[in-house]
Amino acid sequence: MVTSSLLYNTLRALHVTVDIRNICVFLAPLFSSLTTIATFLLTSEVMDTRAGLLAAGMIAIVPGYISRSVAGSYDNEGIAIFCMIFTFYLWVKSVKTGSVIWASACSLAYFYMVSSWGGYVFLINIIPIHVLILILTGRFSHRIYVAYSTLYTLGTILSMQISFVGFLPVISSEHMGALGVFGICQLVAFYDFLKGKMLPETFNRLLRLVGLLLGLLFGVALSMLVLSGEFIFCGLPTRLGSSFSILSHLCIQIAPSLVIFDPS
Repeated sequence: MVTSSLLYNTLRALHVTVDIRNICVFLAPLFSSLTTIATFLLTSEVMDTRAGLLAAGMIAIVPGYISRSVAGSYDNEGIAIFCMIFTFYLWVKSVKTGSVIWASACSLAYFYMVSSWGGYVFLINIIPIHVLILILTGRFSHRIYVAYSTLYTLGTILSMQISFVGFLPVISSEHMGALGVFGICQLVAFYDFLKGKMLPETFNRLLRLVGLLLGLLFGVALSMLVLSGEFIFCGLPTRLGSSFSILSHLCIQIAPSLVIFDPS
């Protein structure tokens, strides 16, 4: 609704006469066109322009997305898919450049995604998984550190301004993965810094001591979570677990939101 109102007021400021109902009817087709462009940009950034054109053509004819982007389909998913793909594009761009500007733009796109759809939890878990894989494969660099630290910090602060999100990014188990990867990034960056400043023998002794302390802290924290009932061994909790589980068809929250509405 905010997007529709912004488009309506912008057109009125430009002295373009249009009915607000027409904007609502054609909002989904407009953003589906932007989704095609965002898909082209994302795939071109990862591969090349030929792959980008192919990906853009494929997403333009995906039946599941067509049903959400026809004229008259005034629902969150009409905007959210564009926000998700565009956020991924800006994330890839920020990782490649290591620029705070690109990472800040990615944070703004993530904020738009949060404000438009509750499925933002999927996005804020996919990006940390990407960063974690890069760390485990030894491809962590200063560019990734700048990109993820900026995205997580600004994105979390901005997302907490949304009423239905609030303090969930810092108290919900759905967001703990992103927070954990953020902490790992700081530790890895600090590790690289100390390794370049200390003698090898001193550094190895310090590393063993820190590893022992972290192991003890992790064991105590895990025990407290299990005893308090906040940690569940069998599956992931709430929306994130139902989104990824193929067996919990009765409690999946994202999938029904794609099929319960019909265009007017």
